[in-house]
Amino acid sequence: MTDKLVAKKRVSLAEHAVSMEALCNEIDDNEDDELPAGLIERFMSAQVGLSTKVDSWIGYLDAAKARILLLEEMKARVKKAIRSAKTVNEGMKGYIEHVLRSTGEKVTLKGSTGTLYLHGQAPSLKLTVKTSEKTVYNVIDPTMPDFEQSMVPYCQQVTFLSLDRDKLVAELKAGMKLPWASLEPGAHVRIKG
Repeated sequence: MTDKLVAKKRVSLAEHAVSMEALCNEIDDNEDDELPAGLIERFMSAQVGLSTKVDSWIGYLDAAKARILLLEEMKARVKKAIRSAKTVNEGMKGYIEHVLRSTGEKVTLKGSTGTLYLHGQAPSLKLTVKTSEKTVYNVIDPTMPDFEQSMVPYCQQVTFLSLDRDKLVAELKAGMKLPWASLEPGAHVRIKG
């Protein structure tokens, strides 16, 4: 007798669950004192199949979670490397800006691959007071509580003071002096190729 390898049909998690449900219904619907022959064996086999499939899915979920954690760690390292590279870049630009300012803003430094120079820009606003960005979630239409009174106990009004930067810059340009705000001359290092 020759053994033939028979490819087993892969059964999905959903198919296992449906099969198990059908067997449970068959057991529940049985009105005899004894269960039909082979039903217990089919039930046990289905239970083992379902259990094995569930374990496989748990393994897949664990592997996906581990991959996410690994990628999060990689992302954190990459973010840190980017911050470090930006710090180095800003430090080099700061040094070049210092050199160009100390030799005169119209001076350019020429090399064989390009020229370094200060490019003028509008003055930037410098504040000695702390400001922050705010994000507000779950904002509803202010007229909604009028239409749905049951919302009133769950609503809160939030207000913020926001600095009018445009007005402040305009008044500082016009000569206003404030102890907490000033305009710094604007220029940044550019490379001309």
